[in-house]
Amino acid sequence: MKARWLVPLSLLALVVALVGPAAPGAAPAAAAAAARPGPRPILTFASRGAAVRRAQALLNRRGLQVPVTGFYGLLTVRQVRRFQVAHGIRNTGQVGPLTWPKLLAGGSRRPAARAPASRPAAPRAAARRPVLTFGSRGPLVAEAQRLLGRHGHRVRVTGLYWLETVRQVRRFQVAHGIRNTGQVGPLTWPKLLGRGSGPLARATPAARVARPARAPAARSAGVVYLTFDDGPTPTWTPRVLDLLARYRARATFFVVGRSAATWPGLVRRAYRAGHGVGNHTWSHPRLTGLRGAGLTAEVGATSAVIGRATGARPRCLRPPYGTVDAASAYRARALGLRLTMWDVDPYDWRRPGAGVIAGRVLSRVHSGDVVLLHDGGGDRSQTVAALQQVLASLSARGYRFRALCR
Repeated sequence: MKARWLVPLSLLALVVALVGPAAPGAAPAAAAAAARPGPRPILTFASRGAAVRRAQALLNRRGLQVPVTGFYGLLTVRQVRRFQVAHGIRNTGQVGPLTWPKLLAGGSRRPAARAPASRPAAPRAAARRPVLTFGSRGPLVAEAQRLLGRHGHRVRVTGLYWLETVRQVRRFQVAHGIRNTGQVGPLTWPKLLGRGSGPLARATPAARVARPARAPAARSAGVVYLTFDDGPTPTWTPRVLDLLARYRARATFFVVGRSAATWPGLVRRAYRAGHGVGNHTWSHPRLTGLRGAGLTAEVGATSAVIGRATGARPRCLRPPYGTVDAASAYRARALGLRLTMWDVDPYDWRRPGAGVIAGRVLSRVHSGDVVLLHDGGGDRSQTVAALQQVLASLSARGYRFRALCR
């Protein structure tokens, strides 16, 4: 009888001996696994929710003040870009797979102070300088502002990278054949620090006074990007193309897919004339109201029509009404399209009068700006009349007109 129970009792004792000591350690491991953050969403402009509040709280913990509202507005974008610059991340303004780990890492020290302090030994080493962008601040921003002034692009030396600095950097980039991002990065630093800036740093006061005499030539060589939405239409698009040809101007047409499918010859004519052709969806819906297959169908069908008409797939997408959220931005990038917005909007679609439209453009435009106009969606006679005034005036000032997305 004893022999019958001896084997089960021995097995039970062996199990307790093996499992028992391991059980206390299993609970902390399970808790750590539960605490470890899983995949986090990509946060971008207009995102909202608990993840946005979490990111805003983490930014505040690192000294980058932003209200914890749960809405990803412009202030949040600005502070995220500053955080990314300080941590050597590409400053997209979005909180994604590269930014989340840095935000969630330990430490509450303000990161913005690290960038200037790490580079005192080599003030002229452009390759090792951080990317300066909107919202950046510190000694390097002040140095870039002084260098811009020496190149004839007047900007106050405040140490804060604000709209005035962005505008002058874009003008500088256009004048030196650099893509006008408005950021001082690896391509712009060498130009700022290169020939012309070095001797100026050691020049006599007389030489510094003589230098700005060359500046008007650089300022007169500005570039403006004219864009036209909601076409093509057989009434207005040919008239726009004729005016552009008269002034030897290049522009970009963001076409609606169903119109492009109806008049592919106009799309082909614009592309062969050297203009850019971009995607403006099939039926002009708000991207924020589309999900999944709906957005893919709207954008994909339009890209296919443009590809058949021009022989080249479009590279850019302009969101209708300028509305976009994190999900639609992510899906657009997945489809290989870059979101393209604008700098100057004269509200020509409201038809306030040709003179008003032209006046709004001419009073607001600067070198490197993208201007929003329309060649479809209604009566565009005022836009065509205003376009002639804009082309004549800006051409007389020495501006050039280039195409985007080609």
